[in-house]
Amino acid sequence: MLLQPARVQLPGGGYIDVDGVNEAEGIYVEAYAHQGKLRGGQPDKVASDALKLALLARLRPECRRPILLFASNDAASSFEGNRWTARAIREFGIKVHVVDLTSEVVAGLNAAQIRQPMVPAEVSA
Repeated sequence: MLLQPARVQLPGGGYIDVDGVNEAEGIYVEAYAHQGKLRGGQPDKVASDALKLALLARLRPECRRPILLFASNDAASSFEGNRWTARAIREFGIKVHVVDLTSEVVAGLNAAQIRQPMVPAEVSA
């Protein structure tokens, strides 16, 4: 199945950029390549992506299968189980999927994460 990045127009104005869309299947995907447990503000980014999908599913009838796609079981685990964010995702009908990656791809993602360390945001007074 082919997914393409898309800018989806909202009724009444505005738009949402989506990582992957297959209009024929009604699939709208936000993807997250992080390997390992989420830290810092990373869960907030994914929760924001889930909110985008929930809004699309409500305002655009063609968005029949909203999906949060992870490249790591550890990262996805933050949005499964009894956490309130996991419950909200289920209530909004958003599915959580983990894609199987080759060991070479995982090694490349891990190397990229090492090169991009998390840095706290600066707060101005």
